[in-house]
Amino acid sequence: MAKQVPNNPDWIANLLEALPFVEWDRFTIGEMNDTQFVDVYGWIDRDGDYKDFVWSRFWPSNEVVEFTTSSDEYSQEISETWFGDADDHNSCRRVEDAFDVPNAIEL
Repeated sequence: MAKQVPNNPDWIANLLEALPFVEWDRFTIGEMNDTQFVDVYGWIDRDGDYKDFVWSRFWPSNEVVEFTTSSDEYSQEISETWFGDADDHNSCRRVEDAFDVPNAIEL
């Protein structure tokens, strides 16, 4: 079982604080190839009652981070803040448009 306390918590906290527009919510700790990772989930306000999600994975032992977000508006800013460059945004798509499942949210 993975250690229940994040390794290198100050490094993770600094990265989370660098994105003040994200409201960080929950995290999980896992292990892959005997190396701890920490997944942190957050929300970005949008117009109306909607929010965009942010998922980030931190690899504390070698200080590597990855993320994805549903926010077209903030994707580039997250990339520039954390990596110093801006990757192209990989737009989210609707589950209902690709998968025939009864438990998809339909617009």
